[in-house]
Amino acid sequence: KAERRFNDVRSLANSFLFDFSPLIENLPGSTPARELLVKKALEYLDNLSQESDTDLELQGELAKAYKKVGDVQGNPFSQNIGDTKGALESYQKSREIRVSLLEKDSNNLNLQNDLANIYKLIGDVHSNGGDYSKASENYDQALQLHEKLVEKNPQDFDSRAKLAAMIRTRGLIPFFDGENKKAIEYYSRSHEIYRNLKAEQPDNLSIAKEYAYIFVSIGEAQGWDNDSAGAAKNLQIGLDMLIP
Repeated sequence: KAERRFNDVRSLANSFLFDFSPLIENLPGSTPARELLVKKALEYLDNLSQESDTDLELQGELAKAYKKVGDVQGNPFSQNIGDTKGALESYQKSREIRVSLLEKDSNNLNLQNDLANIYKLIGDVHSNGGDYSKASENYDQALQLHEKLVEKNPQDFDSRAKLAAMIRTRGLIPFFDGENKKAIEYYSRSHEIYRNLKAEQPDNLSIAKEYAYIFVSIGEAQGWDNDSAGAAKNLQIGLDMLIP
């Protein structure tokens, strides 16, 4: 009975987060319902976490669920209820679980990728809130993990694409701080990876779009760094790709 109850609660928590939440997130006036969903889901998850130390599969599910709760609470790039403090707490719980799992299975590439993603999300929340120091710390952790993933499989297309995206994101922090030359260093490194990826898959529209935007990023930083000629050149290249 105890095991059945445990699995029922586990299933209910997942149903709340992955089935019900997406159905209401875009409905007008759904914020109170989503706030209640978060409150109840966290109660379930916190109870489950106290009973799941030896269940690695459940630990993995908990990490995903806490990440989902964090998204609902305050992911700056998706519909959320504006609870950035709660989002950070949920993301940090997800991170702690993923760190623990990776310690038990250090060569698991999926775990490394998931941990990199949660570090980036924590960095996103800090960056959006203007705390660039904490954003940098978390972005650097994510960047190191993506670099290790590429080192282990240097020909993997998806891993290199994620690395390029993370490098560009990391370059936003010095750009926001007015350190334009440093931002350009990050953007240029990202540009090189995207250039190679585009050469390998010229019909990949997602990579083509990111390749265009990295020209725009470089151009913006050059403009703020008083390099008008360089800015005009790179902005035009990017715009020509985006608006053929």
